[in-house]
Amino acid sequence: MKHSFGAEPRTIIVKTRLSPAEKEALDKIIQRTDLSVAEYLRCVIFGTPVQEAPKLPVSPIEGLDRLIAEYGRIGNNLNQIARWLNSGGNLDRGLADSLRLHIGELNKLKFDSLKVVGNYYGRH
Repeated sequence: MKHSFGAEPRTIIVKTRLSPAEKEALDKIIQRTDLSVAEYLRCVIFGTPVQEAPKLPVSPIEGLDRLIAEYGRIGNNLNQIARWLNSGGNLDRGLADSLRLHIGELNKLKFDSLKVVGNYYGRH
């Protein structure tokens, strides 16, 4: 949650020194919020309430969060390939064969993932 204490640009830099223990304590507080260190300190200085960030649910299936993140990266790569092709990139036979192979592997991974999730959560 971003806080704005005025429309005026922030140009003044304020520095401070902390002991290692103080820095560790500050880092623990920052991890519980969605704020940067600067935003958190402005909230404390100006008396704005600081709320803890909502905790994301942890998946009971080991590695499911990493798998979902990997799907996101794969989707990003596919979007980049599509953008390149749509902007006039040359689709030769080797590239087309490679894309077909990898899309087939991605579909197999998807169905294997759905099977694991379905077995855990049940099929509705």
